Amino acid sequence: MSGESPWVADPKVRLYALTRGRTVPHLPLRMESQVEAVPGHGDEVRVPEEQELVALTRGAARSVVELAGTVSLPTNVVKVLLADLVQQGVLRMVHLHDEAEDGLMVLDAVLAGLRKDGVKAGAGHGR
Repeated sequence: MSGESPWVADPKVRLYALTRGRTVPHLPLRMESQVEAVPGHGDEVRVPEEQELVALTRGAARSVVELAGTVSLPTNVVKVLLADLVQQGVLRMVHLHDEAEDGLMVLDAVLAGLRKDGVKAGAGHGR
């Protein structure tokens, strides 16, 4: 038996420790909410997952859903981490001008990505 604790190796325990058991962020983050790194901040971040989120948001705002997909973490975990980083002043929320218009832009971007990957609209509906 190795000297490594089974608690450290279990990814579920790691995520629980990462969020300190929290499943709900203290900020109202939605899937399309966008955050960006605050210039000159982030060097003090020590947790690898948080470092990756900060790096991904340097120079460009990113949505919660995009970040969750990129870092391969559950969305609720990403929301908790992002809210913590916003509270620490490392990230800031980007306020969208028109939620309905931005929702359509997100859907258009998803549809464009699906088309790029060869998926046709309406596929899988038995037609």
